[in-house]
Amino acid sequence: MGRPWKSVATLENEGKSHRTKAELEARREGEKSVQSGKYLIERKEVRADKVAHKEFQRLRKLFEGMDKADELYSSAINRYCQIYSETYKLEQQRSEFFDLIAETQTAFDNAIKDLTPMEKCQLLIDFTANIDRLHNRSAKIDEQIMKKRKMMLEIEKENIMTVASGLRAVPKDPQPTENPLLAALADDDDD
Repeated sequence: MGRPWKSVATLENEGKSHRTKAELEARREGEKSVQSGKYLIERKEVRADKVAHKEFQRLRKLFEGMDKADELYSSAINRYCQIYSETYKLEQQRSEFFDLIAETQTAFDNAIKDLTPMEKCQLLIDFTANIDRLHNRSAKIDEQIMKKRKMMLEIEKENIMTVASGLRAVPKDPQPTENPLLAALADDDDD
């Protein structure tokens, strides 16, 4: 398998390409042909969500740096930002559950000191049931987080592959204006 494609900007920055000016120009034109020419659009629901909006702004800057801030990526980037925000909120909720478990443990430790053995037993049963419910809820949140992270990873892979496939769609060599062999033969006929 060959090396991955490099954009014209990358080749020019490296300054050591074996490509001719015509090849670079053909590749530059090919890169332009796989873009819509419209700017990356942020949906109103993303703009309304502070976390999603901040992530969209971050990604927009990255895509602008690669000259890929194109509307073709808007749908995937917006969806990614929404999932990112949902994941962030679930992680906050999970953190609150862990804090609640710690508070419940502290309250239990303080309450058990002055109780009779029978009351201690009942409190321990109630405490265990409550802690179990909190842990189960926390585990469900973890499952949701993992599903959302998987979705995010799939979008990330697809975007990377889309950018790479865009570069692969660029013609490698400039289209020759005439066949060099026929031109050479035509020159021989003139002599």
